[in-house]
Amino acid sequence: MIQKPNQDLITVDIGNQHLSLVWNNDFITETSSLIHQNPFNNLSIPSHLPVMISCVLDKPQIKEKYPHFHDWKSKHTGPIFYVNDFRNKFQFLSMPVQYASTLGEDRLIVAYGAFEKYLMAEDYENSFDFGIIFDAGSMLTLDFINAKQGFIGGYILPGIYHYKNSLGQGNQLKNYSLFQSMGELLQLPQLPHLPLDTKAAMELGYAESVLALVEKKILSHKNDHSKKGFILFTGGDSRFWHELCSKNLKHSITFMENKRFIHESLSLLPYKENR
Repeated sequence: MIQKPNQDLITVDIGNQHLSLVWNNDFITETSSLIHQNPFNNLSIPSHLPVMISCVLDKPQIKEKYPHFHDWKSKHTGPIFYVNDFRNKFQFLSMPVQYASTLGEDRLIVAYGAFEKYLMAEDYENSFDFGIIFDAGSMLTLDFINAKQGFIGGYILPGIYHYKNSLGQGNQLKNYSLFQSMGELLQLPQLPHLPLDTKAAMELGYAESVLALVEKKILSHKNDHSKKGFILFTGGDSRFWHELCSKNLKHSITFMENKRFIHESLSLLPYKENR
């Protein structure tokens, strides 16, 4: 059953490079490299409201990377919850979890949101049998859910940011600016084809490896042709991957994009039952 998003709730996504806070349609961000700018100045959020946090860092790292948020949080008087507060060993609320306890909070909560919204939908016409969560942030994660088994596993790859940094270690390769224009990459001939210059070799070597993995997994989940599936693209680079996959993956699968789906998922957590 799909729950209505909680209106009186602050949701926070703490990532490796960025932090975002959402309340009442306000979207506040803090970047770990911009420590002199305080986005929480003059922020008029009621101090009694509960805060729901997804965090990929160890808690002591929050103060170091995001000092302005840490100061704001220390003054906040409302209850504060983390995603893992709701997890048992093999269960996250209504969703079974076939994964070790090392599963990151960001991956877990986004999968739960998609599980509730798209696999447990009461309206059959709008429900699916399986889903792929394509979260394109500083890391790229591909996670898989189905209606019977819940969260069944996934992959972690370097995102575009880390991929470019790794190639920057090469003496000549560091001179190329990669993925500067999504349109430029999308205008290339349909994949697969062999790159004929170094820039294309680096860009398409990465893009094709990801597409091949996604395609292989779509086929393995669609062994029964009656099954309905979706790919949900989320995260900072979601638009790029959504466009690239929809152009090059020809399977019968529904494509969706929601850059801030993690906040929508956090708002589904039943915080009142845990106060």
